[in-house]
Order: sequence, then structure tokens, then C-alpha cells
Amino acid sequence: MAAPEAAVADRSWEEHQGCSMMEFTERMKADAEEQKPLVGIVGRLVAQLVDANDKLPADKEITVFHAQKAPAVVVTDYAERIAKYSSCSSCCFVVGMIYVDRFIVQQRAKRHEFKVNSLNVHRLMLSSIMVAAKFLDDFYYSNEFWAKIGGVPNAELNTLELEFLFLTNFDLQIKRSLYEKYRDALLQWDVDNTNNALGIGDGLRIVPKQVPVGA
Repeated sequence: MAAPEAAVADRSWEEHQGCSMMEFTERMKADAEEQKPLVGIVGRLVAQLVDANDKLPADKEITVFHAQKAPAVVVTDYAERIAKYSSCSSCCFVVGMIYVDRFIVQQRAKRHEFKVNSLNVHRLMLSSIMVAAKFLDDFYYSNEFWAKIGGVPNAELNTLELEFLFLTNFDLQIKRSLYEKYRDALLQWDVDNTNNALGIGDGLRIVPKQVPVGA
């Protein structure tokens, strides 16, 4: 499995020729340590987003990601479950958020209404993190195993993955600078522990409860 610091391909030893190999390794270890809390942070942020969106009118358009009723498992526990049993690197949760942002932006570009709420968050989170793990990690489990982790049938997860890829235009490449922007914003959001807009993407944002998400 790839280390979290290897999440973005354009950070390499060649870019750090001004330091020794030992210094470079220590920087990478520091990166990995810094990213350990990201699973919990992403879970809490998405849970707050869902809480805000559930107070808004329901989406008129139903997608394959929408359930008939909200699953019983809370978002924070679901994120921890994915991390525990998939063994994916913590950076996959950050990249998954970037992918969800891209997903929402594409929906809005097509004038499709889509809000991350309690009916779609579990399938969306599962799909985005699984796609991130496949793209980033050297080792990842089969869809069948991911389906067991997420509590959905394997055939349904296959459909969710394909739909997610098409609805993001297969845009999976992420520059290191963008990854660091999201990571740093997430870590700062956790420190501030506020309801203010996270301000890192066009689609996935925490906003004050009186302001509609996406405004």
C-alpha cells in the first residue's frame, strides 16, 4: 500500500535535490504523521455538511446514489469503518473529497440539482474513497470486498463506481498543490472548529446553517 505522502505523483526525490536523503525521508514521515487525523476530520466535516443540507428542500432529481431512506450508521462511524477495513491511506479521504467536489461541479454545470445529504452521503463517500484508493494506493481490495465494507451489494457498487467515474468525467489526476490546499484547509477547519465555509472547493463546503449550501 502506498504511503500517504506518495499520494500525489509530482512530489519526488528529484524535486528535493537540495536536501539529503535522510532529510527527505524525515519530511515524508512528518507528512504521514500529520495526515493520520484526516479520516476523523473528513467524517466530521461531511457529517456537518449533511446536517445542513438535510434542513433544505430535498433534491428533485434522484440518482443511483440516493437511498429510499437514510442508513442507520452515522457518517463519522461510516468513515472510520471504511478506513479500518479497507486499509486505504488517509490521503484517500482527502482525495475522495476533491473527487466529490468535482462530481458536484459537473452536476451543476449540467444544471442538475445535487446536495450531499443523508440519503446519498454513504454511497457517495464509499464510491469516492474506493476510486481514490484504486488511483493512489499500490494495494487495494476488490469491489466485492469494498461492497462488504460499505454494506451494499457488489453489483450495486460496480454501478456506483462506473456512474461516479462518468459523472466526474474520469478526472482523477490531482496536483500536489491542490491536495495540500485541501489537506491544510481540513486541518485548519478542525483546529478552528467553526461553521464557516471551508473555502476549498466549488461543491463540498461547510457553510453557516442559514445559508444554502452552494450559494
